[in-house]
Amino acid sequence: AEKLSMRQSKCSGGSDVNQHSGPSKPSTPSVTPSTTTAAATTAATTEDERNNNNKRHRSNASSDSAVNSSRIMAHELRKLVDTANAPIFGIDINGNVNEWNFKTAEITGYSREEAFHKPLVSTFISPKLQQSVQEVLDMALKG
Repeated sequence: AEKLSMRQSKCSGGSDVNQHSGPSKPSTPSVTPSTTTAAATTAATTEDERNNNNKRHRSNASSDSAVNSSRIMAHELRKLVDTANAPIFGIDINGNVNEWNFKTAEITGYSREEAFHKPLVSTFISPKLQQSVQEVLDMALKG
């Protein structure tokens, strides 16, 4: 076993201080009010970050859930329109077909693919009714 020597010396303030020479021991961190405050602040900051991450995760999960619910609702509405017992069709502001359900296809003999992007009035309305149908559609598009 190695001998450690201890010697006493005087500090500038006159008090005795033990100094130790020999192999160094692992030092233990000193705890002062400032290090305690820093550790508490770091712990609180880490906890805040964890809480914020959890909130973001819940928010993302909530957002994902809302997006998923919207997709389900859109699918259900699409199914309702497609399988309705009434003809349902739609047009864009230029009068071109942008909606055409199965019943409309059955009645007209035109599939959805054949009807899409075609002018509704001039393509699917009999010539003698075109003017009155166009007037009704124009008024509806104006609001």
